[in-house]
Amino acid sequence: MKYFISIITLLLITNIIYSQQTSVAVIDLKNVGLEDHFSTLLTDALRAEMFKYEKFKVMNRENMQEIMGEQAFQASGVCDDNACYVEMGEVLGVEKIVTGSIGKLGSTYSLTVKMIDVETSENDKIITDRKKCSDDDLFIMIENSVKELAGLEKKKISEPTELKEIKEFMKSNPVDGFNIDKDIKEWEIAGMTREEYISELAWQKYNAEKQSPIDNSVKSLVFPGWGNPYHAWIYKSIELIGFGSVIVGIFNIGDPDDTGIKMVGFGFATMFLNHTASTIDAFISTINYNAELKHKYRIAVAPTYDPRKDQIGIGFAVNF
Repeated sequence: MKYFISIITLLLITNIIYSQQTSVAVIDLKNVGLEDHFSTLLTDALRAEMFKYEKFKVMNRENMQEIMGEQAFQASGVCDDNACYVEMGEVLGVEKIVTGSIGKLGSTYSLTVKMIDVETSENDKIITDRKKCSDDDLFIMIENSVKELAGLEKKKISEPTELKEIKEFMKSNPVDGFNIDKDIKEWEIAGMTREEYISELAWQKYNAEKQSPIDNSVKSLVFPGWGNPYHAWIYKSIELIGFGSVIVGIFNIGDPDDTGIKMVGFGFATMFLNHTASTIDAFISTINYNAELKHKYRIAVAPTYDPRKDQIGIGFAVNF
């Protein structure tokens, strides 16, 4: 009796799990500029990934072929709209159709996976992923797409070879202002070449630290030293001397030898010259400060050619 109750309980739990599953048919991904084996391998990977989750009840390829027939199944790849996929889903008796495309433009892979509700013919989800990566990382892109379909956290693509080379290069060629662990840890833009990646980091650093000559000039005009990148204390000290002379002079106005008036005049003249000199210096020294930042991060301006726009421009590079 005890074993009988356990079996019944197990069957009930199993029935509840299966009743909550979503029946899914995975249709071959379309190839866009790739060889056929890409579509076959990635479709199989997509189906295998979905098999891992109890949320989905995935129809296997053999059952699909049996229901639709080999010829009809091969022709299923020519569907261009949801109505076609919905008709296919009705024939297969599933709730959802999962399909998409895989393509490559230049060195960037593009993967699109969408889930179509057979009853409403609406797209439940459309997932797109574009990466400059190796062929092996396409399977991680598939895994991430299925996790997103299942509402789970995506896996980070393994560190590309280019990024490893950047780290090794910068360990042996340290650059002021760069922290390898903090600055070179994300793979998102590692599809660039090593030089482009380091250039991007350098340019970000420069933009974060550069100063505006106009802003610094205005600051220094208001209060000398405020906008001066170098030797700000000199202008502040001179300003205090001039201001102090004015205050002392005011208290000594009326002296027989006109000491007070002279001190006030000296103070105002000192402050006027100090404001003028510090403003000019702030503008010039800020330009020099920014130039030194470029040198610090080894940024150089070089002519570049953009094939996408078919034009010549000015680009920034880091020299090593």
